[in-house]
Amino acid sequence: MSATASNRISRLLAALLVVGAALFVIGVVTERRAVHREASAAVAASGQETGNEAAEGAATSVAAKAAAAETGNEAAEGVAATTTSHVETAVERAANGETSATGETGERLLGVNVESTPLVVLASIVALALAVAVVRWPRRVVFVVVAALAALWAVADVAEVVHQHREGRNGVAALAGAIAAVHVVIGALALAQAARAQRALAPLAAAS
Repeated sequence: MSATASNRISRLLAALLVVGAALFVIGVVTERRAVHREASAAVAASGQETGNEAAEGAATSVAAKAAAAETGNEAAEGVAATTTSHVETAVERAANGETSATGETGERLLGVNVESTPLVVLASIVALALAVAVVRWPRRVVFVVVAALAALWAVADVAEVVHQHREGRNGVAALAGAIAAVHVVIGALALAQAARAQRALAPLAAAS
């Protein structure tokens, strides 16, 4: 392979690293928006159901207290107290559900949220740094590092595709599949460039 062809592959590799980083950021933002919409819908549905339960419970509680006042029946008072307790429990459950639905979300790997903002920024910086490195310093070690990271990213992307399909987010799953394909191509090109760099060093090693 000529030096010109090798340089073109290195530039293509750099461009794919930038594209992969951009798609990754877009994927994370898209998933967060989808999760937020689902959480908002769940909270709204829970609030409506809780409101209905509270209204029914309040009516029952008033009726039971009226019965207790008229008849002096202690059992009716017990019904009123129990019903009021159920209403309070329903309201508290809805509040807890809202907190959970609007809390932090993200895929976890070994207990670490791999989609947290700091890690997303770090992954993007690493990808951009590698894009510069494969053009400015096209060494075998650089290509090996790129290939290794691309393999790890591709595995994570495939896992993300499976997860998003299970969650019913087909659009996000398709985007994750596209990112996985980009990372597979990056890995293949990086391995090819690493092999080329190794062959280029062979005559030098033999001469020494």
